[in-house]
Amino acid sequence: MPSLPDAASSPPHLRGHWMAGFEGADHLNRHGEPLDMVGITGHAQSLDDDYARVSGLGMRVVRESIGWRLAEPGGGGRFDFARARAMADAAQRHGVQVLWTLMHYGTPPDVSLLDDAFVERFADYAGAAARELRGRQELPPVYTPINEISYLAWAVCETSAIAPYVGDRSDPRHVPMPDGFDVKRRLVRATLAAMNAIRAEEPRARFLHIDPVVHIVPPAGADEALVAEAQRFREFQWQAWDMIAGRLEPELGGSPGALDVVGLNHYVTAQWEFGTGATLAWPDGDP
Repeated sequence: MPSLPDAASSPPHLRGHWMAGFEGADHLNRHGEPLDMVGITGHAQSLDDDYARVSGLGMRVVRESIGWRLAEPGGGGRFDFARARAMADAAQRHGVQVLWTLMHYGTPPDVSLLDDAFVERFADYAGAAARELRGRQELPPVYTPINEISYLAWAVCETSAIAPYVGDRSDPRHVPMPDGFDVKRRLVRATLAAMNAIRAEEPRARFLHIDPVVHIVPPAGADEALVAEAQRFREFQWQAWDMIAGRLEPELGGSPGALDVVGLNHYVTAQWEFGTGATLAWPDGDP
């Protein structure tokens, strides 16, 4: 895979400092029920009203999810970007810039994250999306190929939150799963392939790579070994970005230029105690 050119020396131009975001997860949940959060929240039916409210609050930037499962509902490389076109048109009417997320956990019915074919299929989809959206806004487009690579790898390998993957060992449906690091590698390969496919369609494109930032601490009074193990686990959160940048697993094709822009998601549940899993609440004064 050819290396991506170095990112521009400045961040991508955004129309404002504050941005809005609309929930866009589209995976199958633990019960196998297909989610479409853009539809469930009513956002898909209220694009003009929603963007008018965003603009009225002085915000000119929004994050939106196209959703691979939704854009390729029957699989087989047959795409439907009607919703993305509607988003782009409504955003244009209200002077709002869209930052596009291509994959928000969901995949078409004939694609598995554990299958090597996933990488090529995702690149094909990314190229098709960039081709569809090319020229629909004046600024260089900003794409997040895969939302929260680290979270997705963990959810697939350690939980039952995303069907059909059952990584939770306490779940009676549990099946042996690959190591989370291997899934991260596959997701990074797909990300880099998608970036090349997008750049082939839209050379101006910029890339925003987003993951949760977490804090993992040893229990109070832990011995040195447990302190070191908690530190080791805490460092796992940087692996996906290090792979994209070519610092880790360089054979994947990462490079400094590929790690264009980094986005940090911060959740109220993002701090916990290693070993016990106890969540560290924000307001309780625990050091």
